[in-house]
Amino acid sequence: MKRAILPSLFIIISIVLGACSTTTPTPVAADPMEFITDFGGREITVGVENTYPPFNMLDPDTGEGIGWDYDVYREICRRLNCVPVFVEIMWPPFEMMAAGELDTVGDGITIKLNRSQVVDYSDPYIEYGMIMMMRTDNVYETAEDFANSDARVASQAGTTNEAAALALVGEDRIDNYVEWPIGVLALLAGDDDGMAIDAVAAVAYIQEYPDELMAGFALTSGELLALIYPPGSPLQGPFNKAIQDMLNDGTMDAICQEWLLTNCSSEEEL
Repeated sequence: MKRAILPSLFIIISIVLGACSTTTPTPVAADPMEFITDFGGREITVGVENTYPPFNMLDPDTGEGIGWDYDVYREICRRLNCVPVFVEIMWPPFEMMAAGELDTVGDGITIKLNRSQVVDYSDPYIEYGMIMMMRTDNVYETAEDFANSDARVASQAGTTNEAAALALVGEDRIDNYVEWPIGVLALLAGDDDGMAIDAVAAVAYIQEYPDELMAGFALTSGELLALIYPPGSPLQGPFNKAIQDMLNDGTMDAICQEWLLTNCSSEEEL
């Protein structure tokens, strides 16, 4: 599903994302001799919410799962001779991963130290920032304006977005929703005044509601997204190699441009 890039949307998002892909983090060192380069057709279970565009969602016409996660995992498995089996899950996925109930999850997950105690990460595939997504009729030009008002923030419990919202307005002014689309509807309805969200995820909603939603002020920068695995997973090394190969040969940028409207590699590598 190729999306048309609205000029005004491109300007808004490029301001927020301009500093988000300036460097590609150094890959985690690993012994190439330990890599499995051919999984022999093994099935790999991949957790997806199907409610977090542009990473994973259901096509409204076909009901099939689409998004960045689907394209990336299929390409990784094409290179490693495995078969991705997409399993719909609820957020948060960390306990399921720690218990080994899934092989991997994409879902635009931010690298955080506390999470690394229960799951293993892939090498990062993009650097990004968080923003406050707001209605186009909002009256808050800065984070300070927003914080000094009684404005409410939509978010999802257990996310880094909720943590950013807590730092800005405190717990009493946050409304957590089970799924991001429900929070977006609350924002559109005026129940909330902003949504703390990853800039790369805000793209899909601003495209869907270009006259109603806009990218507001920045909340954070320098955040890193990665895939996650159960501790000690044999997928980590081979998947890291596949991700780096995809970054090097342009495949990852093609997928990122399709869904995130930005490159995932550094500008120096383009």
